[in-house]
Amino acid sequence: ADGEAERAAAAKKAKRAAEVAKVDHTTERELAAASTDSASTLQTAVVYPKAASAELDPPEISALATYVVRHGGNTHMIAGWTTNQHTRLTGANAGQTYFDFMAPADAHGQVARFRSKLEVARHLGLRP
Repeated sequence: ADGEAERAAAAKKAKRAAEVAKVDHTTERELAAASTDSASTLQTAVVYPKAASAELDPPEISALATYVVRHGGNTHMIAGWTTNQHTRLTGANAGQTYFDFMAPADAHGQVARFRSKLEVARHLGLRP
């Protein structure tokens, strides 16, 4: 029984790693190509509770953490960040989804939105 539980846990971890890798390979060009025209996109807020460990983070935030660390930052720099999922409703890319990243609200309640991992890294003072 212990071996079966270990195999199931390993399979779950491998699946999560594959999801992160898939999201991490999304290029900034693909994200930038998506239109911000509100008439042609459906926006769905994806808000995640603060995770106790990186293993519980959603794939998009895990991919962002990997990107930040790869460019000289640390995972604490993106604590509390969330994502918004957008789905194109019209045009050649109708049905495709993409994500943007939302920083935690500042002291004035303002939330900064970033369309790519590159924009996030620059906001954090990193040099990607």
